[in-house]
This record gives sequence, structure tokens and C-alpha cells, in this order.
Amino acid sequence: MDGLYSCCFLLFFAFYFFFFFMEFLLFSVLSAGIRLARQGKKTREAIIQGYGWERLGKGLI
Repeated sequence: MDGLYSCCFLLFFAFYFFFFFMEFLLFSVLSAGIRLARQGKKTREAIIQGYGWERLGKGLI
């Protein structure tokens, strides 16, 4: 029974860490894309990061 509890705890901890890591990654990419778009660089990367990731972030949050 102790093995079952430790397995569930490890699974929960891994999911928790993965969720916060993805949230931090999405926020950092989103802020970098907005910063690129505000500088006026109309490159393909700025458009993809600034608008594509923003749309994805609005869908997730």
C-alpha cells in the first residue's frame, strides 16, 4: 500500500511541475514576442511569436 501512495504522489508532483514549467515557458515566449513586435521589427519570427503565441495563450488561459 505504501508503494501505491508513493507512486500517486510522484505522479501528482510530476504533473504539477510540468504544468508550471509549461506556464512559465509560454509566458516567457509570449513576453519575448510582444517585446519584438513593439520594437517594430516586422520579421517573420516577431509576427509568429507576437501574434501566434498570444492567440495560443488566450486560448489556454
